[in-house]
Amino acid sequence: MTENAKKFLTRLSNIFLILGIVLIFLTYYQIVFNEVKYRIDNLLKVSYTLESEGIKVEDKKSSFIDAKNIIIKPINTDFSIVIESINVSAPIISDVPIINKQDYLESLKKGVAHASFSDYPDNPVGKVYLFAHSSSNFWELGRYSSVFNLLHKLKVDSQINIFYKNKRYVYQVENIEYKKDFRVDETIYESIGPSLTLQTCHPPGTTLNRLIITSSLIKVE
Repeated sequence: MTENAKKFLTRLSNIFLILGIVLIFLTYYQIVFNEVKYRIDNLLKVSYTLESEGIKVEDKKSSFIDAKNIIIKPINTDFSIVIESINVSAPIISDVPIINKQDYLESLKKGVAHASFSDYPDNPVGKVYLFAHSSSNFWELGRYSSVFNLLHKLKVDSQINIFYKNKRYVYQVENIEYKKDFRVDETIYESIGPSLTLQTCHPPGTTLNRLIITSSLIKVE
């Protein structure tokens, strides 16, 4: 093998190595970023609080009061979700069929999906079922690919806000489960009274398990 051929192969291998590193970075950076930011916020005691001055909708998701107190604003008040403890604010896409993969993947590019078989929050005994990505493939899955990356940080008694038709429905987490597989009807209909079920994949960036969080309605404003 000539010296030029050796140099060419060396350069080619270096290019493939760099491309591999870039691909790994693009695949996992959002997951790592979310986790690191969450830990830094906890270390610095940064808090996220839902806007309490009525329900105002603005273009920006959040604004600073000061370095340690950040106001979260709902994306809209027609149908959206805000989880203060993990800094989530996203629109909810209505009536998404869970059996049609193409349809629900398209819907998940626009926000959190509301399963078509489930109820709406204004149903007095309604059982709302929402699901979303916990990934980082924004180039394939869209801007909301990482919206539930930190869902596993929720704890029993954590609160979840659902905005629907200009009202705020506040749910309190009652149960957190990790399952290899599950039947939706067994999960959503176990609770008594109006409830909210959130589902995503876990660990983030994989499809190894499903994270199921169930909560009960505690107030409507």
